[in-house]
Order: sequence, then C-alpha cells, then structure tokens
Amino acid sequence: MAPRFGRGGFLFRRVEGAADPPKVLAIGPDPAGNLLEIIWLELADDVQLVIHAMPLRPTFYDLLPQPREDIP
Repeated sequence: MAPRFGRGGFLFRRVEGAADPPKVLAIGPDPAGNLLEIIWLELADDVQLVIHAMPLRPTFYDLLPQPREDIP
C-alpha cells in the first residue's frame, strides 16, 4: 500500500501486507511538533489496537515527503 496522508498531517501506510491482522503505520506530529511513529493492528469489528508508539526513528525517514524545489 502506498503511503497516504490523513487528518492532522499524519502519513498512513499498511505494513506487512499479508499479516493477519493487518498492521498500519502512522507517522505524524505530537502537539509539540515532534514526529512520532505509531503502529496498530486492525482487528475485527473496526477495532484498532495500538501496539507501538515512540519518537520517529531514522528507519522511517524515507517515508516522509521530500521538499520540492519547484515550490517557493
């Protein structure tokens, strides 16, 4: 699944696509502007269970959008 953006500027991406239950990664800011990584499981009946949350690690920097030179 390609990354997509949602509310609050969070980036969402399904990880381990064949996993059961599916895992979703979200990258976005906390209220102070620090970037976080959050992973949750998508369970039955639209239940979401957060299993990981911490400051964003360099491993995930590649997923962040890059600045564009053509935009002032």
